[in-house]
Amino acid sequence: AAIAALAISGLSGCQNTSVQAVAVAPQANAAPAFPVPKWDMTDRLGLIADDGALVKVGDTGEVFRTHFPRPATLARSLTGDDIPMDVPQDTHWSVTGYDYENASRGAGALLYDNRVATAMRQLESVQEKDVQAEVSKYTGQFSTPRTVFGARVSYWFWEVPPVRLMICSFKTNQGAYNMTTTIADDDVGEKLGISPDIAATSKDTLEHLSTTSGNSTAPQ
Repeated sequence: AAIAALAISGLSGCQNTSVQAVAVAPQANAAPAFPVPKWDMTDRLGLIADDGALVKVGDTGEVFRTHFPRPATLARSLTGDDIPMDVPQDTHWSVTGYDYENASRGAGALLYDNRVATAMRQLESVQEKDVQAEVSKYTGQFSTPRTVFGARVSYWFWEVPPVRLMICSFKTNQGAYNMTTTIADDDVGEKLGISPDIAATSKDTLEHLSTTSGNSTAPQ
């Protein structure tokens, strides 16, 4: 299971125990070319690491790995095979990070010329209080988010162009929560489904599928 694929499909992060996923709602008017990240004005939002550092769009892969280090024996490093098929398969794009073999948690970044285009962390089977703490942490850092709520899936968005930040939580049939926090260049994020508008239109489909599937989380 590749956490990078989840990072690329931010909305899918709340739907799948496997992190190999694609966005749930295709964009009818998507641009034919995959966008190149913009590196201006990237310092006002960031992914908060456990050490308190902000990892931002435009940071290097080395910065990401410093603040989201791979556990020595418990996780595998991401490789080029983890780059989602929506992303151009050329030398500009690469991934870095790690995931656990059972997909219970991980962190990954999609890099363009070794700079962060989108980055995420995932935690599965957490409690509601953990989701609330994550949202409170980012609200305290970046102000009140835009929200999209469904019966089982919830999204919080912060946006300071050209950067977008999203927290997504999905309540499983066991009552636990799968949570993903993602930061992205807004054009890259839009292409990959990290968008309030896409969240609003996809949440009902997601919840219907998860209810009818009988799985502990929404289907892959």
